[in-house]
Amino acid sequence: MKITQEMSLRMRGVAIILICLHNLLHLDSYVMECEFAFMDYRVHRLTRCFSFTSGTSVEFFFSFFGWYGVPLFMFMSGYGLATKYERPGVGLQVWPFLKRHFVKLWLLMAPAYLLFLVAEGWMNDYTPDIPTLISQLTLTHNFWDAEGIRPGVYWYFGLTMQFYIWYLLFYYLRSEKVLWTAFAVTLAVGEYFALSAPDSPTHFLLRHNSLLWLPVFLMGIWMSRHADHQLLRWMMRFRWVLAPVVTLLWVYTSVHVSIWVLSPLLAVILLLLLCGGNGRSRLFGYIGGISAGVFVCHPILRVFARPLIQQGYDKFWVCLVYTMACLFMAALYMRFVNRKLMSR
Repeated sequence: MKITQEMSLRMRGVAIILICLHNLLHLDSYVMECEFAFMDYRVHRLTRCFSFTSGTSVEFFFSFFGWYGVPLFMFMSGYGLATKYERPGVGLQVWPFLKRHFVKLWLLMAPAYLLFLVAEGWMNDYTPDIPTLISQLTLTHNFWDAEGIRPGVYWYFGLTMQFYIWYLLFYYLRSEKVLWTAFAVTLAVGEYFALSAPDSPTHFLLRHNSLLWLPVFLMGIWMSRHADHQLLRWMMRFRWVLAPVVTLLWVYTSVHVSIWVLSPLLAVILLLLLCGGNGRSRLFGYIGGISAGVFVCHPILRVFARPLIQQGYDKFWVCLVYTMACLFMAALYMRFVNRKLMSR
């Protein structure tokens, strides 16, 4: 199964809407997610909320499950790297590779980060200290103080740079044994911490760095290398039969600690099934095309949207206006970033 450009854009579009609304709605008054550690009390609260018919059920869904859009981008990073650099006749030079990807991430993140600091400073009197500022702008914040990353979604930039380094050192043109060994070991480490030390600082730090997210990244590499695999062709042929089954499995793994580490993998498989085939969705395709801009811009607009929800304004209209504003700002922002990248 080859992921076409149209399919990739649709998947990115769905994923970024999940992330965008999740980061607006995961407030203390809502059901918080289990992204970096499995918390039983959060699952129990989610169960209670969905036990009653309520207009807030959709909001609780985005608050608890919306973060599953993030693994999709991790998967696409692995898929994209293998597709681009493992073709016959395509070489990879270490320094140009690292420089190119660092500059792309930095040009995408840095201007938006400065805009966020202005907005956050104005609304909440936030001023980062010098070490925090330097570590964010050098994409190294994950290593030192993962909990202090602000805005929180920007942890993804440091993690992505780590993925590029991992790929270069260990996975570029390496054998399947290396891939599957790393996959199994990282799943086992994640399972150990999820069951025995979910609240430990070590687990929290590992979940904010690349190690415990490697299975999703490696799945992307494997799928790129085996696009014609019979299993993948069979999966897409029966995708509408499999989609409800995978949905149930995904939800089940999301709320059971013993198999929680599998939930990001199932979330990606579900998106592949839902966005696969030859169907067209211009809306999600367009959103996917500016998804990077939405990712970096939505924390800026969230600074202004969250107080409106906390003050009791209608949540539907706040979410709608916030989403439309994110798309508009992202479209303008990506025009600026693309000009900078093309001028290099």
